Amino acid sequence: MKNILMAIAAVVFLSAAAVLAAEEADPAKPPAPAADSAASKAADMFRKAVDLWLAVMKQTREEPDMISLLDELCREKGINSYREYSAAAEKELGAAWEEITQKEFHGRWAAAKVEYESFLRKVAEEEKAGEKDPRLTYVPDKAVVVYLKNGATIEGVARKGILSEKTVRVRKKSETKTETIYLQVPPAEKDAGIRVWYINMVDGFTFIQYTSIDEKQGVEVVRSLTPRESEQIFKDIKDKEETLRNAEKKAKAEEQRVGKERAEAEKAMRESDLAKKKGLDLEKARKERLELLTKFPPSAGWSSEKLAEIRRRWIINHIPPTEIERDFLSVFEKWQRAKDEQDLIDGKK
Repeated sequence: MKNILMAIAAVVFLSAAAVLAAEEADPAKPPAPAADSAASKAADMFRKAVDLWLAVMKQTREEPDMISLLDELCREKGINSYREYSAAAEKELGAAWEEITQKEFHGRWAAAKVEYESFLRKVAEEEKAGEKDPRLTYVPDKAVVVYLKNGATIEGVARKGILSEKTVRVRKKSETKTETIYLQVPPAEKDAGIRVWYINMVDGFTFIQYTSIDEKQGVEVVRSLTPRESEQIFKDIKDKEETLRNAEKKAKAEEQRVGKERAEAEKAMRESDLAKKKGLDLEKARKERLELLTKFPPSAGWSSEKLAEIRRRWIINHIPPTEIERDFLSVFEKWQRAKDEQDLIDGKK
Protein backbone atom coordinates (compact mmCIF):
# COMPACT_ATOMS: atom_id res chain seq x y z
CA MET A 1 0.00 0.00 0.00
CA LYS A 2 2.82 2.34 0.93
CA ASN A 3 4.57 1.69 -2.37
CA ILE A 4 1.41 2.48 -4.29
CA LEU A 5 0.96 5.85 -2.54
CA MET A 6 4.57 6.80 -3.28
CA ALA A 7 4.11 5.94 -6.93
CA ILE A 8 0.97 8.06 -7.15
CA ALA A 9 2.79 11.01 -5.52
CA ALA A 10 5.65 10.72 -7.99
CA VAL A 11 3.25 10.74 -10.91
CA VAL A 12 1.48 13.85 -9.55
CA PHE A 13 4.82 15.65 -9.04
CA LEU A 14 6.04 14.88 -12.53
CA SER A 15 2.73 15.97 -14.05
CA ALA A 16 2.86 19.31 -12.23
CA ALA A 17 6.43 19.86 -13.33
CA ALA A 18 5.47 19.12 -16.92
CA VAL A 19 2.61 21.61 -16.75
CA LEU A 20 4.90 24.34 -15.37
CA ALA A 21 7.48 23.64 -18.04
CA ALA A 22 4.83 23.83 -20.72
CA GLU A 23 3.57 27.15 -19.37
CA GLU A 24 7.09 28.60 -19.34
CA ALA A 25 7.71 27.42 -22.89
CA ASP A 26 4.38 28.67 -24.22
CA PRO A 27 5.17 31.72 -26.41
CA ALA A 28 1.55 32.83 -26.38
CA LYS A 29 1.67 33.49 -22.64
CA PRO A 30 3.25 36.83 -21.57
CA PRO A 31 6.30 36.64 -19.31
CA ALA A 32 6.00 37.37 -15.61
CA PRO A 33 5.97 41.11 -15.01
CA ALA A 34 9.47 42.49 -14.33
CA ALA A 35 10.37 45.76 -12.62
CA ASP A 36 8.86 48.59 -14.59
CA SER A 37 12.00 50.14 -16.10
CA ALA A 38 10.06 53.06 -17.62
CA ALA A 39 8.62 53.95 -14.22
CA SER A 40 11.99 53.69 -12.49
CA LYS A 41 13.63 55.83 -15.17
CA ALA A 42 10.94 58.49 -14.75
CA ALA A 43 11.34 58.45 -10.97
CA ASP A 44 15.11 58.76 -11.36
CA MET A 45 14.79 61.76 -13.69
CA PHE A 46 12.37 63.53 -11.33
CA ARG A 47 14.74 62.91 -8.43
CA LYS A 48 17.66 64.39 -10.40
CA ALA A 49 15.57 67.41 -11.46
CA VAL A 50 14.49 68.18 -7.88
CA ASP A 51 18.04 67.66 -6.58
CA LEU A 52 19.34 70.00 -9.29
CA TRP A 53 16.67 72.59 -8.46
CA LEU A 54 17.64 72.49 -4.78
CA ALA A 55 21.38 72.72 -5.56
CA VAL A 56 20.86 75.75 -7.82
CA MET A 57 18.65 77.41 -5.20
CA LYS A 58 21.24 76.90 -2.46
CA GLN A 59 24.09 78.17 -4.60
CA THR A 60 22.46 81.12 -6.37
CA ARG A 61 19.48 81.99 -4.14
CA GLU A 62 17.49 82.44 -7.36
CA GLU A 63 14.76 80.03 -8.40
CA PRO A 64 15.36 78.27 -11.72
CA ASP A 65 12.54 77.32 -14.02
CA MET A 66 11.86 73.64 -13.30
CA ILE A 67 10.85 72.85 -16.88
CA SER A 68 14.19 74.18 -18.11
CA LEU A 69 15.96 71.78 -15.73
CA LEU A 70 13.85 68.87 -16.96
CA ASP A 71 14.59 69.91 -20.55
CA GLU A 72 18.30 69.86 -19.75
CA LEU A 73 18.10 66.36 -18.28
CA CYS A 74 16.13 65.15 -21.30
CA ARG A 75 18.74 66.57 -23.69
CA GLU A 76 21.42 64.61 -21.84
CA LYS A 77 19.45 61.48 -22.77
CA GLY A 78 19.09 62.54 -26.41
CA ILE A 79 15.48 63.72 -26.06
CA ASN A 80 14.58 67.15 -27.42
CA SER A 81 12.44 68.34 -24.52
CA TYR A 82 10.55 67.31 -21.40
CA ARG A 83 7.28 67.80 -23.27
CA GLU A 84 8.33 65.19 -25.79
CA TYR A 85 9.47 62.82 -23.02
CA SER A 86 6.33 63.21 -20.89
CA ALA A 87 4.05 62.55 -23.85
CA ALA A 88 5.86 59.29 -24.64
CA ALA A 89 6.06 58.24 -20.97
CA GLU A 90 2.35 58.88 -20.37
CA LYS A 91 1.48 56.82 -23.41
CA GLU A 92 3.68 53.96 -22.21
CA LEU A 93 2.76 54.02 -18.51
CA GLY A 94 -0.87 55.03 -18.73
CA ALA A 95 -2.49 55.77 -15.36
CA ALA A 96 0.79 55.00 -13.55
CA TRP A 97 2.31 58.15 -15.03
CA GLU A 98 0.07 60.42 -12.96
CA GLU A 99 0.93 58.48 -9.81
CA ILE A 100 4.65 58.75 -10.54
CA THR A 101 4.53 62.50 -11.20
CA GLN A 102 2.59 63.12 -8.00
CA LYS A 103 4.81 61.00 -5.79
CA GLU A 104 8.25 61.24 -7.34
CA PHE A 105 8.03 64.79 -8.68
CA HIS A 106 5.54 66.98 -6.83
CA GLY A 107 6.08 65.15 -3.54
CA ARG A 108 9.88 65.43 -3.74
CA TRP A 109 9.68 69.05 -4.90
CA ALA A 110 7.49 70.02 -1.94
CA ALA A 111 9.98 68.36 0.42
CA ALA A 112 12.86 70.17 -1.31
CA LYS A 113 11.15 73.53 -0.77
CA VAL A 114 10.87 72.78 2.94
CA GLU A 115 14.55 71.80 2.98
CA TYR A 116 15.48 75.04 1.24
CA GLU A 117 13.62 77.13 3.81
CA SER A 118 15.49 75.30 6.56
CA PHE A 119 18.75 75.95 4.68
CA LEU A 120 18.03 79.69 4.53
CA ARG A 121 17.38 79.82 8.27
CA LYS A 122 20.67 78.06 8.92
CA VAL A 123 22.54 80.42 6.60
CA ALA A 124 20.97 83.44 8.31
CA GLU A 125 22.14 82.14 11.68
CA GLU A 126 25.66 81.56 10.34
CA GLU A 127 25.79 85.03 8.79
CA LYS A 128 24.65 86.58 12.05
CA ALA A 129 27.41 84.73 13.86
CA GLY A 130 29.86 85.78 11.14
CA GLU A 131 29.11 89.46 11.75
CA LYS A 132 30.57 89.03 15.23
CA ASP A 133 33.46 86.82 14.12
CA PRO A 134 34.21 86.77 10.33
CA ARG A 135 36.44 83.73 10.80
CA LEU A 136 33.35 81.60 11.40
CA THR A 137 32.02 82.14 7.87
CA TYR A 138 35.24 82.74 5.91
CA VAL A 139 35.90 80.12 3.23
CA PRO A 140 39.56 80.27 2.18
CA ASP A 141 40.91 80.06 -1.34
CA LYS A 142 43.26 77.13 -1.91
CA ALA A 143 46.53 77.01 -3.81
CA VAL A 144 46.36 73.94 -6.05
CA VAL A 145 48.44 71.96 -8.51
CA VAL A 146 46.56 70.00 -11.20
CA TYR A 147 48.35 67.00 -12.70
CA LEU A 148 47.18 66.23 -16.23
CA LYS A 149 47.23 62.88 -17.99
CA ASN A 150 49.63 64.28 -20.60
CA GLY A 151 52.22 64.89 -17.90
CA ALA A 152 51.75 68.66 -17.67
CA THR A 153 51.02 70.47 -14.41
CA ILE A 154 48.93 73.58 -13.87
CA GLU A 155 49.30 75.76 -10.79
CA GLY A 156 46.69 78.22 -9.65
CA VAL A 157 43.98 78.93 -7.13
CA ALA A 158 40.70 77.19 -6.38
CA ARG A 159 38.52 80.06 -5.21
CA LYS A 160 36.62 79.36 -1.99
CA GLY A 161 38.26 75.94 -2.02
CA ILE A 162 35.85 74.61 -4.67
CA LEU A 163 37.51 71.58 -6.25
CA SER A 164 34.74 70.13 -8.40
CA GLU A 165 32.00 71.73 -10.50
CA LYS A 166 30.10 71.25 -13.73
CA THR A 167 28.38 73.66 -16.07
CA VAL A 168 24.59 73.71 -16.01
CA ARG A 169 22.30 75.65 -18.32
CA VAL A 170 19.66 77.38 -16.20
CA ARG A 171 16.76 79.66 -16.99
CA LYS A 172 15.52 81.76 -14.12
CA LYS A 173 11.86 81.53 -13.32
CA SER A 174 9.67 83.82 -15.45
CA GLU A 175 12.59 84.64 -17.79
CA THR A 176 13.36 83.53 -21.33
CA LYS A 177 17.14 83.84 -21.38
CA THR A 178 19.20 80.78 -20.45
CA GLU A 179 22.53 81.23 -18.70
CA THR A 180 25.35 78.85 -17.79
CA ILE A 181 26.35 78.49 -14.15
CA TYR A 182 28.98 76.42 -12.37
CA LEU A 183 27.38 74.03 -9.91
CA GLN A 184 29.31 72.14 -7.24
CA VAL A 185 29.19 68.38 -7.85
CA PRO A 186 31.24 65.30 -6.85
CA PRO A 187 34.38 64.79 -8.99
CA ALA A 188 33.06 61.43 -10.23
CA GLU A 189 29.98 63.04 -11.81
CA LYS A 190 29.87 63.26 -15.59
CA ASP A 191 31.51 66.41 -17.04
CA ALA A 192 32.80 67.45 -13.60
CA GLY A 193 35.93 69.59 -13.50
CA ILE A 194 37.80 72.24 -11.57
CA ARG A 195 38.14 75.95 -12.21
CA VAL A 196 41.77 76.96 -11.77
CA TRP A 197 42.15 80.72 -11.32
CA TYR A 198 45.09 83.10 -11.83
CA ILE A 199 47.28 80.76 -13.89
CA ASN A 200 50.61 82.52 -14.57
CA MET A 201 49.26 85.52 -12.63
CA VAL A 202 46.56 86.22 -15.23
CA ASP A 203 43.03 87.16 -14.16
CA GLY A 204 40.33 84.62 -15.04
CA PHE A 205 40.17 80.85 -14.92
CA THR A 206 40.56 77.69 -16.97
CA PHE A 207 38.01 74.90 -16.53
CA ILE A 208 39.71 71.49 -16.55
CA GLN A 209 37.54 68.39 -16.69
CA TYR A 210 38.49 65.50 -14.45
CA THR A 211 38.63 63.24 -17.51
CA SER A 212 41.83 65.13 -18.45
CA ILE A 213 43.33 64.91 -14.95
CA ASP A 214 45.69 62.12 -13.90
CA GLU A 215 43.74 59.62 -11.81
CA LYS A 216 46.57 58.90 -9.36
CA GLN A 217 48.01 62.37 -8.74
CA GLY A 218 44.80 64.28 -9.40
CA VAL A 219 44.47 67.71 -7.80
CA GLU A 220 46.92 68.56 -5.04
CA VAL A 221 45.83 71.15 -2.49
CA VAL A 222 49.09 72.84 -1.54
CA ARG A 223 47.61 74.98 1.23
CA SER A 224 44.79 77.29 2.21
CA LEU A 225 45.38 80.98 1.58
CA THR A 226 44.79 83.66 4.17
CA PRO A 227 42.50 86.57 3.28
CA ARG A 228 45.54 88.82 2.99
CA GLU A 229 47.30 86.41 0.62
CA SER A 230 44.24 86.17 -1.64
CA GLU A 231 43.92 89.96 -1.72
CA GLN A 232 47.62 90.34 -2.51
CA ILE A 233 47.42 87.89 -5.43
CA PHE A 234 44.52 89.82 -6.92
CA LYS A 235 46.31 93.15 -6.36
CA ASP A 236 49.51 91.86 -7.99
CA ILE A 237 47.50 90.70 -11.02
CA LYS A 238 45.80 94.10 -11.39
CA ASP A 239 49.16 95.89 -10.99
CA LYS A 240 50.62 93.65 -13.69
CA GLU A 241 47.68 94.41 -16.01
CA GLU A 242 48.08 98.16 -15.38
CA THR A 243 51.81 97.96 -16.14
CA LEU A 244 51.11 96.11 -19.40
CA ARG A 245 48.43 98.63 -20.40
CA ASN A 246 50.78 101.54 -19.74
CA ALA A 247 53.55 99.85 -21.73
CA GLU A 248 51.16 99.26 -24.64
CA LYS A 249 50.00 102.89 -24.56
CA LYS A 250 53.59 104.10 -24.50
CA ALA A 251 54.58 101.82 -27.38
CA LYS A 252 51.55 102.93 -29.42
CA ALA A 253 52.29 106.61 -28.76
CA GLU A 254 55.92 106.10 -29.81
CA GLU A 255 54.82 104.28 -32.96
CA GLN A 256 52.46 107.13 -33.84
CA ARG A 257 55.20 109.73 -33.18
CA VAL A 258 57.70 107.92 -35.39
CA GLY A 259 55.06 107.46 -38.08
CA LYS A 260 54.16 111.12 -37.99
CA GLU A 261 57.78 112.21 -38.22
CA ARG A 262 58.37 109.83 -41.13
CA ALA A 263 55.28 111.12 -42.95
CA GLU A 264 56.34 114.74 -42.46
CA ALA A 265 59.85 113.99 -43.70
CA GLU A 266 58.50 112.23 -46.78
CA LYS A 267 56.12 115.10 -47.41
CA ALA A 268 58.94 117.66 -47.19
CA MET A 269 61.03 115.58 -49.58
CA ARG A 270 58.24 115.38 -52.14
CA GLU A 271 57.62 119.10 -51.87
CA SER A 272 61.32 119.86 -52.36
CA ASP A 273 61.55 117.54 -55.39
CA LEU A 274 58.49 119.14 -56.94
CA ALA A 275 59.90 122.65 -56.54
CA LYS A 276 63.21 121.59 -58.11
CA LYS A 277 61.42 120.13 -61.11
CA LYS A 278 59.59 123.42 -61.65
CA GLY A 279 62.83 125.35 -61.18
CA LEU A 280 61.30 127.37 -58.35
CA ASP A 281 62.48 128.26 -54.93
CA LEU A 282 60.84 126.01 -52.33
CA GLU A 283 59.26 128.87 -50.39
CA LYS A 284 58.03 130.61 -53.52
CA ALA A 285 56.45 127.42 -54.87
CA ARG A 286 54.77 126.76 -51.51
CA LYS A 287 53.45 130.33 -51.32
CA GLU A 288 51.88 130.22 -54.80
CA ARG A 289 50.26 126.87 -54.13
CA LEU A 290 48.88 127.74 -50.71
CA GLU A 291 47.48 131.10 -51.89
CA LEU A 292 45.28 129.36 -54.45
CA LEU A 293 44.23 126.52 -52.17
CA THR A 294 43.50 128.89 -49.30
CA LYS A 295 41.30 131.13 -51.46
CA PHE A 296 39.56 128.16 -53.09
CA PRO A 297 39.81 125.29 -50.56
CA PRO A 298 38.74 121.87 -51.92
CA SER A 299 37.10 121.15 -48.55
CA ALA A 300 34.65 124.01 -49.29
CA GLY A 301 33.53 122.40 -52.55
CA TRP A 302 35.86 124.07 -55.04
CA SER A 303 36.56 121.47 -57.72
CA SER A 304 36.23 120.60 -61.40
CA GLU A 305 32.60 119.70 -60.69
CA LYS A 306 32.10 123.18 -59.22
CA LEU A 307 33.57 124.67 -62.40
CA ALA A 308 31.13 122.68 -64.55
CA GLU A 309 28.19 123.77 -62.38
CA ILE A 310 29.12 127.45 -62.70
CA ARG A 311 29.34 127.20 -66.49
CA ARG A 312 26.04 125.27 -66.73
CA ARG A 313 24.14 127.90 -64.73
CA TRP A 314 25.69 130.66 -66.82
CA ILE A 315 24.96 129.09 -70.23
CA ILE A 316 21.66 127.27 -69.63
CA ASN A 317 20.01 129.27 -66.84
CA HIS A 318 21.62 132.62 -67.72
CA ILE A 319 22.74 133.10 -64.14
CA PRO A 320 26.05 134.90 -64.19
CA PRO A 321 28.79 133.77 -61.82
CA THR A 322 29.59 135.73 -58.69
CA GLU A 323 32.81 137.69 -58.39
CA ILE A 324 34.61 134.88 -56.55
CA GLU A 325 33.30 132.36 -59.06
CA ARG A 326 34.70 134.51 -61.88
CA ASP A 327 38.07 134.49 -60.12
CA PHE A 328 37.89 130.69 -59.84
CA LEU A 329 37.13 130.40 -63.55
CA SER A 330 40.12 132.56 -64.43
CA VAL A 331 42.65 130.64 -62.30
CA PHE A 332 41.19 127.15 -62.52
CA GLU A 333 44.07 125.60 -64.46
CA LYS A 334 46.62 126.97 -61.96
CA TRP A 335 44.36 125.90 -59.09
CA GLN A 336 44.09 122.35 -60.48
CA ARG A 337 47.89 122.10 -60.77
CA ALA A 338 48.27 123.42 -57.23
CA LYS A 339 45.78 120.86 -55.92
CA ASP A 340 47.47 118.00 -57.78
CA GLU A 341 50.84 119.08 -56.40
CA GLN A 342 49.48 119.27 -52.85
CA ASP A 343 47.89 115.85 -53.20
CA LEU A 344 51.22 114.51 -54.38
CA ILE A 345 53.02 116.13 -51.47
CA ASP A 346 50.44 114.78 -49.01
CA GLY A 347 50.89 111.29 -50.43
CA LYS A 348 47.37 111.12 -51.84
CA LYS A 349 48.67 110.36 -55.31
